[in-house]
Amino acid sequence: MGRRLVAQSNDPAAAAREVLEQINYIGGGPEAEPTDVVFNGEIDGGTYRNLTVPVVPGTSPEDVVQALRDAAHQPR
Repeated sequence: MGRRLVAQSNDPAAAAREVLEQINYIGGGPEAEPTDVVFNGEIDGGTYRNLTVPVVPGTSPEDVVQALRDAAHQPR
């Protein structure tokens, strides 16, 4: 079972930096098993709870924010 990390910030950019700091500290490189990042906050005018995206070490903050946006716009 993979790791799960809940972002403390409700701002997507701040949350991305926060979780990447922890994920990159753990390490493992891009071939590592992804960590499920859970986000609770606002994206593009909507409020989301338990929005989850997989993130591997080395991912850029911009890519994490884009993954959150993509997940937010998926039908639930």
